[in-house]
Amino acid sequence: MSKVFISSTVFDLLDVRAEVTQLLHDMRLVPVASGIATSAFQPLPDQNSIETCLANLRQCDAVIVILCQRYGPSLEKTGFPDLSATHLEYTEAKRLGKPIRMYIRDRLDGDYRIYLKNRKSDVQFRWVQDEKDRRLFELMDEHLKLAKGRPGSNWYDTFRDSVELKTLLNRDFGPLAARNELEALVVDNRIPIIAVSIDVTPPQDSRDWLIRIGIKNVGTVPAYRLTWNVVAGENQDQVMPVLAPQQETCQAILYTMHRVENWESTLNMTYYMPQGHRIVDEYELGIRFASTLRFWSGAQCKSKTYHVATDGVRPFVIAELDESVPTGRIGNQ
Repeated sequence: MSKVFISSTVFDLLDVRAEVTQLLHDMRLVPVASGIATSAFQPLPDQNSIETCLANLRQCDAVIVILCQRYGPSLEKTGFPDLSATHLEYTEAKRLGKPIRMYIRDRLDGDYRIYLKNRKSDVQFRWVQDEKDRRLFELMDEHLKLAKGRPGSNWYDTFRDSVELKTLLNRDFGPLAARNELEALVVDNRIPIIAVSIDVTPPQDSRDWLIRIGIKNVGTVPAYRLTWNVVAGENQDQVMPVLAPQQETCQAILYTMHRVENWESTLNMTYYMPQGHRIVDEYELGIRFASTLRFWSGAQCKSKTYHVATDGVRPFVIAELDESVPTGRIGNQ
């Protein structure tokens, strides 16, 4: 599962850090935050606290930076650059090319806008009142600066309180959470699994062979909005609202054989999981004839593609979907 590092000053944001940690847990992400026992932060007894934080950050897939009112003490006297711990973590995340999401308290953002217009003036700020905390503006300057030829986002969002912050986090990390959810459902076998079979009946008084294509949900959960299409004949879509576990449906096709020849076709299926994730299967169907009385038939799955529901929509209201992945793994194409 994806790990997310939480970078911020600690003592003035204790409650916020705890709430963000719990939110990430609820989203099936793995929060990593120093000083919070419920997070996945790993202490390193042979390393100092700063090295330990950096080591944990390097193991994460994304980084959350929360800026409020305090910059934090400089680490220069301990052998590190003249930066605070949060600033150093941000610099390391940027060096490693980690995805960074920055969230800034609205009152800090207000002071920063005044700072931008009065960089060389001795201005009294309403929120950032301590002189040493004005280094927050340096960090914001660094984040907003676009470097030519270097990857990374210079976007940030402002928040008024923890409620608004969690709304932003839900928006920004929803796709990653949905991706983790899908991966967990596949691993735990909590998905619909469609099995396809073929039954062939030879003709009696004509050349028409009856081909029955059986479609059965052998998985543990229902398949919603099952749509399938056999590339043969009129090539018309068939739709079934719900295919429950162990339920089966079928489609019959008449195949007129003028001479002994093999029959091949493709079956395409699309269906949805209860959580809104979409699955697309492609089957290869075929009948091989040795003679008019001897033949073999079967169906083989050629591909299975999972599509992550990125908007949090649940059954019966399936909206925009993306993040398609090829058979056998979950990831970007």
